[in-house]
Amino acid sequence: MAMMVPYPGGSEPFSNAPPSVLSSTGTPPKSEGMKALAGYVTSKFTTWKAARIQLEIKWLEYYRIYRCLADAQDASRNSERSQLKVPLTKEAITNFVISSMSTLFPVDPWFQLSPTTPNNGRPAVAAQFIRYLMNRDRFEEAARTLLTEMGIYGTCIGRIRPVKATHQSIVKTQMPPQPVVDPSTGQVLDMLAPPPQVERQEIDYVHPALEPVSIFNFYTNPVATGPGRKEADGV
Repeated sequence: MAMMVPYPGGSEPFSNAPPSVLSSTGTPPKSEGMKALAGYVTSKFTTWKAARIQLEIKWLEYYRIYRCLADAQDASRNSERSQLKVPLTKEAITNFVISSMSTLFPVDPWFQLSPTTPNNGRPAVAAQFIRYLMNRDRFEEAARTLLTEMGIYGTCIGRIRPVKATHQSIVKTQMPPQPVVDPSTGQVLDMLAPPPQVERQEIDYVHPALEPVSIFNFYTNPVATGPGRKEADGV
């Protein structure tokens, strides 16, 4: 499980820590602090998991209908023997995903930056780089997964996580020409350019990536009334 929102702060996880594990500053040592934080997250997870059992039953039923899996309650009469199932729900959800994808991503690239002018070509270069990152991280596939879950369960969850990457490049630096001097006369005979200096450069950068999260793997506060910092926690 992953903590989707940073812990809001305060002393709640450590409020029950005995004085013997507190340091002189009133905070527990690192090992004890991690145990206390793990206990806090576990307690929330257990409570929130128990609170959504009825929802999980509905979700499993939605998924069964989507997959067109047979069930005894599907028989319209006791004499029904036909095993033929028409996946109308799956077809409807598939059409919904296709329609939504064509609306969200009508062209490639599907986003625009400020217009490129003869004196400013940077927007076009930046757009190509962003397009490269999104294709590499399969952004559209993540969006398709989220839309599919939206069609099946009526909701979907995704998170934006930072991805650190390193860009490597070879840089060649041309050195200035060096004179060729006749040792006997000291006269400059020619100017020769030495071989270029070759260096490998590495640049670290961070970019966001969209990551779908299954609703079965995400637990929220069952008594939350809004997206406030202390109410919108998720585990």
